[in-house]
Amino acid sequence: MRNDKRIRRSDRRGFTLLELLVVIGIVAMLVGILSVGLKNVVRQARSLKQRTILRSMDTGLELFAKDFEDYPESAMTSNSGSPPYVCGAQHLVEALVGRDGRGFEPKTKWYAPSADPTLYTDDQESLWRRKGPYTELKDAGAFLLTELYNSPATPLFSNDSPTEPLKQPRAPVFADIFHLRRVPTASRGTVYVGNPIVYFKADKASRFFGNRTEQPDHDKWIYRYSDCSEIFALGSVKDPAVQHRYAPDFVDSDTGETGPDLFYEAITNPTMATDRFRKPYNPGTFILISAGWDGVFGTKDDVTNFN
Repeated sequence: MRNDKRIRRSDRRGFTLLELLVVIGIVAMLVGILSVGLKNVVRQARSLKQRTILRSMDTGLELFAKDFEDYPESAMTSNSGSPPYVCGAQHLVEALVGRDGRGFEPKTKWYAPSADPTLYTDDQESLWRRKGPYTELKDAGAFLLTELYNSPATPLFSNDSPTEPLKQPRAPVFADIFHLRRVPTASRGTVYVGNPIVYFKADKASRFFGNRTEQPDHDKWIYRYSDCSEIFALGSVKDPAVQHRYAPDFVDSDTGETGPDLFYEAITNPTMATDRFRKPYNPGTFILISAGWDGVFGTKDDVTNFN
């Protein structure tokens, strides 16, 4: 009887080492699959939220156009053609919320570095003239370029230091909601930020687009690459050493296409493109672009108001 019990007990055994490793491998594989799926869900949710923000900006720009009979300017502006410059991404913020977040000042000349003392001040007349804000800053915050890039080497106008008091009217940009890095700010502490949202206004009077033989100067095309080329030149907020595919000096190693080439290819409406004729998306309004999850303009995850 005792021998029978011993035999039964000896038949009861646990997992072998091989079986245990197989189970661990299966669990690890499932966790990997689930984590990738969850990451994709988070990305899709962020992209959808960013698209909603761009739609809100669309609405704000239409309200602006209703008040002023045109969309805000996006051309790079400067003083006598020399630095510092203010670009389309900065004009977008000024139009929708004002340089100080309290509305758009109709007397602006779109050039923040001029430091006109009658504009964007606490003066009662200036405050009464204000229009808007035309959109909310709940999700897409406005930041100085020095806050996003830690004093970038760029001719674009920005404050000397994000921690110093303002010495002149600010020229901020909207940052997208893809949190790429944490940065210190003067008024909000340390916050997560994304890349600037770029803005291009269509030249409705132009009939040129995508044909260098017909018109070699793309600044005379329906959309001017130069309106935000300096933003593309800055590199990714996450790591400025990572180049945007739309950067002026970028060259695709496989095709030889340059940054401007890729930009115009991306905004070309494929349903309106033949060997002899090309047309951009939104030829009579404007274009908004976020660099998306990877923080690089010109990749497949860019979020736009046109595609």
